[in-house]
Amino acid sequence: MKRSVIIVLLSISFVISGFAQNPVTDARLASEYYQNKEYVKAADLYLKLFESVGSPSYFDYYIRCLLLLKDYETAEKSIKKQQRNNPSDFTLAVKLGNLYKVQNNLPKAITYYTNAIDRLPSNYAAGIRLAQEFISIREYDFAEKVYLKLREVLPGNMFRYEMANIKAYMRDFAGMIDEFLNAIVDDPISVDEVQMRLQYYTVNNIDGTFNDMLRTALLKKVQAKYNVETSNAFTEMLYWFYLQQGNYDLAFVQAKALDIRNFNEGQLIVDLGVLAKKAEMFQTAEACFDYVIKTHPAGTNLIRAKFELLSTLYAKTLAGKTVESEVISLEERYVATISELGLSVRTFNLLRELAYLQAYKLNKADNAKLLLKQAQEIKGLPVSLINACRMDLADILVFTGEVYDAILLFARVENENKELEIGYEAKFKKAKTAWYTGDFPWAESQLKVLQGSTSKLISNDALELALIISENMNYDSVELALKSYARADLLVQRNLYKEAWIILDSIEIRYNTSSIIDEVIWLRAQIKFKEQKYTEAIPFLENLANNFRYEVLADNAIFQLAEIYEFKLKDLEKAQAHYLDIMTNYRDSWFVTQARDQYLSLRSA
Repeated sequence: MKRSVIIVLLSISFVISGFAQNPVTDARLASEYYQNKEYVKAADLYLKLFESVGSPSYFDYYIRCLLLLKDYETAEKSIKKQQRNNPSDFTLAVKLGNLYKVQNNLPKAITYYTNAIDRLPSNYAAGIRLAQEFISIREYDFAEKVYLKLREVLPGNMFRYEMANIKAYMRDFAGMIDEFLNAIVDDPISVDEVQMRLQYYTVNNIDGTFNDMLRTALLKKVQAKYNVETSNAFTEMLYWFYLQQGNYDLAFVQAKALDIRNFNEGQLIVDLGVLAKKAEMFQTAEACFDYVIKTHPAGTNLIRAKFELLSTLYAKTLAGKTVESEVISLEERYVATISELGLSVRTFNLLRELAYLQAYKLNKADNAKLLLKQAQEIKGLPVSLINACRMDLADILVFTGEVYDAILLFARVENENKELEIGYEAKFKKAKTAWYTGDFPWAESQLKVLQGSTSKLISNDALELALIISENMNYDSVELALKSYARADLLVQRNLYKEAWIILDSIEIRYNTSSIIDEVIWLRAQIKFKEQKYTEAIPFLENLANNFRYEVLADNAIFQLAEIYEFKLKDLEKAQAHYLDIMTNYRDSWFVTQARDQYLSLRSA
């Protein structure tokens, strides 16, 4: 019986002891003491943890606490005791040297630092630990000396990345660049790793100094005499650098050099052309695709280059950066390419783009309609593409004023795709077309259904148009103004800007006090925007932003002002101010997320 009691009591004592000496709990408590600047309590716990667990990190924190408490005598005794117990741990000499430095005994500190480096054996792990110890106390010069010695005693280990980090700590960016680029000389396959490590500095270089240094260093490496693999690696580095800077022209020069050396049939150059197209650097993109077509006429990238060239010229036309003769020439290119490749799923997008050019840019709507009907008959065409084709055709019918035929076609797409996004889009366009004809009650009923659409863009557009109708349909005179406005809106969609402007003038003269006036101002701004007269659009948008701040179109106007200043006029300060206005004063706006993203992007640029 007594023996059983003794066993139980011993078990209980072991459990209690376990709770009292839990290293994880003690470490957490010690950290809290340290964060709260209760260094006496923290030192106590860290010493106990070190004595029980033996982890060097606990001893590090113990010494830090003593230094913060200015208990230099205890710190010195503790470090020397550890030196006696661990004579091969050279980091202890660094700790002792730091202790003397804290007490302003710099000569003695340097003696200990130097002694630690001199005694360092040819041991990789010991060297890394010693360098990290110097880094932890910001003695970067001595950390550098450690790595220089390791280079001597450990042939084949250049420690390029470690040395580059040291140079970065020392703000010696030229030295850092040199180490990174020499890593490529040592091993050309490391080019991707070097790019990844340098990207932070290229992106966050505010005054351009670092990028200037990197460009100069890369040009020297490219011009130096290395073996083929290393030369290619530096050409690839320079290509990457120019991409980082958005300099697609110079990137093209390097891409051509790589293409010639590597025989990759223009793959890199096609990829570069796509990037240039996205950045609206159309001339460079054209040059890229033309190069591949002419240089690799039998290559695997030929067809893609032809498609991308047409896509670039098409995008250039949509951006309004072509004259009529160029659009005519582009039409001929489309016709030639489609004739060469035939009607197929692969050329379907070319047919749609050609139809757009003919309808909206060349006044050949009948040709465009015929083309879209042919496109729908392509064998094997997925239903989704057939519906996309029908939507294009209905848009052209609206453009040519055949609104009732357009409504029927939109309705067909809607009925066959009720739960899909294209079905919701068709329903919205059907309602919008009814709006053009002045059938406001029916259009409003359709728009109310769409306010619950899964597409936030469609839902927002439906809400805005429904509000315009509901706010202006209550009185006869106002409804007459609304019908005139809807006609003007249709004319704008048909690119008949002068005719639309005349109607807007008449609305302002006859219905000057009407609630439709803010919509009139908005439509005038859109006309100027479509005509690419951005500075002329600004007064109308500012009028809405300043005098109609509580109306439905105010946030639209402010967001469009921000985009004009950012992308068209390159006035980033004004762009930021307007994005901030959306974020601050229109928190329920559909544009708030985009505004926040653009604002943060501009702030970090």
